[in-house]
Amino acid sequence: VDDLFATQPDLDIEDILEKLELWVDQNKFARIQEFNQFESINFDQPKPIIKKNIQDSLEKLSDLKGISEFIKGKIADSQDLPAENLKSLCDVFNGFGKLAMESFDISLNDFTNESKKLFILDIEDKISKDNAAGIKFLKEILQSAHLNWTAILFSHSIDEDNEETKRKAIYQDFKNEKLIDFKLSNFAVMSKARLISVDNETLLKSIIQEKLTSVFSRTTMLKMAEQLKEEIYKKSEEVLETLAQENIYACEQAVFESTFKEGSSEIALLHRLFNLSHSDAVEEVLRKSGNNIVSDLSILRRIGSKQIAISDKKDFSYFNKLKEKEYKISRELINKTHSPLIGGDCFKIKNTEYILLTQACDTWVRSNGKRKNAVGYLIPFKLKNGNKDISINPKYKENHFLVLERLASDFSYWVFRFNDFKAVNLNVLDLAVFEQDGKIECDFNEKCPDMIFLEGWKKRFQILKSKLEKSSNKEIPIELRHLFIDFNLGTGRIVTNEIQKNDGIKVFLPSAKRTDRFRSRFADYILSRFLRYKMRFALDHDFTKS
Repeated sequence: VDDLFATQPDLDIEDILEKLELWVDQNKFARIQEFNQFESINFDQPKPIIKKNIQDSLEKLSDLKGISEFIKGKIADSQDLPAENLKSLCDVFNGFGKLAMESFDISLNDFTNESKKLFILDIEDKISKDNAAGIKFLKEILQSAHLNWTAILFSHSIDEDNEETKRKAIYQDFKNEKLIDFKLSNFAVMSKARLISVDNETLLKSIIQEKLTSVFSRTTMLKMAEQLKEEIYKKSEEVLETLAQENIYACEQAVFESTFKEGSSEIALLHRLFNLSHSDAVEEVLRKSGNNIVSDLSILRRIGSKQIAISDKKDFSYFNKLKEKEYKISRELINKTHSPLIGGDCFKIKNTEYILLTQACDTWVRSNGKRKNAVGYLIPFKLKNGNKDISINPKYKENHFLVLERLASDFSYWVFRFNDFKAVNLNVLDLAVFEQDGKIECDFNEKCPDMIFLEGWKKRFQILKSKLEKSSNKEIPIELRHLFIDFNLGTGRIVTNEIQKNDGIKVFLPSAKRTDRFRSRFADYILSRFLRYKMRFALDHDFTKS
């Protein structure tokens, strides 16, 4: 559907003047001078004077047909798709029909003789001067009852780099009009400029295939996601129904047995229950419509086997945010719920960020308020942003570095430096558990926070409080006196970062707090890499370089 199939009316004097003034603004003086009437105009003058001279020359013309045809020809040559290219596009398809914008007011029922149909629509209609005519027709097509109808919008006013930007803007407009469902993504946007230089059918087909591939990948995956969404909703309702009838603690004890004893919160248990229900939903969808799903997957995998060009990874910002949350648990969840200390907890001490690495059995506080080991490791790490993949930098190939990709879209990475590790006093880090904002401090004048629900941690609070009460006003018991521990040969024990005390039994470490937590599978991976670094073979390091 393109206005090139329509009879082009002659331009009136206002249209002609508008085009000529635009060419003046664009410094296209040579183009204007091609028309004999304007040969005598001095184009070295200021633009307002040039425009006035053009207007005067136009008013002297007794017949505008010549200048009208001249301008229409230039527009077709420079801005739009030539008729022969449009014909080549039509010839790609086995069967096609041509319509002008002005004749596209017929009912869509006239097209129901085929279940699959592709519409190629010009966005702008220059005859009616409607710059969104094709979008209006697109809306009508996609709101029809035919799921297999597809559309490609094309335009001379969009360049190749902005095709996806335009498509997303149109989609957002549909969404704002509350027209959205998964069918409304069943279109693509294409620049006419891509077709102008094409001189063979194979290349032309590849351009169309590229657009149809992007459409089919979106709509096929959305169809699958729609089925899954409905099933997830049903399964989530079943979880809610069960919770409405059962005591959550009885449920935990009967089904999971030790979730809470290991320090998990009720929120984490809910998350686990919903995750399990979502997995059940996926299996249910496969059971109910397995053949259809397999067919859809077959389509997707044929598409996925092709080379896919990614113009900008930042287009996937929502999924990037989800991916980042896959790495870490937020400070709000761990600090507000007073989550027990565990390997993977991150701390900011002054201006340095650290990750705590320990084995779970060493960190776990037993029911008597004690733990097996009071020492862990803090590994400094930094978030580095750049414009390239730093993981291939030879510097970071050294075994004392570990690089984890945070987001591929902006080349951001966490860089862990194992050779700067510090032995840390876990008793001091425990203080962060008792504070809702994660600060390494605790006012033992107050009672143990209500959110501390594990008996071991309640007793731990009382043990630390008792030791502080027995110490003098300025003295801090040895268990809490220092954060970092360093055993250097010949110097005895050197300790750093002294803990401060005031107001009787309130202790704190300035500028130190628990920030967030790496999820266990990532924390365990970092720990395994750290242990490999610590257990490297003797003389594996070339000490002449350090």
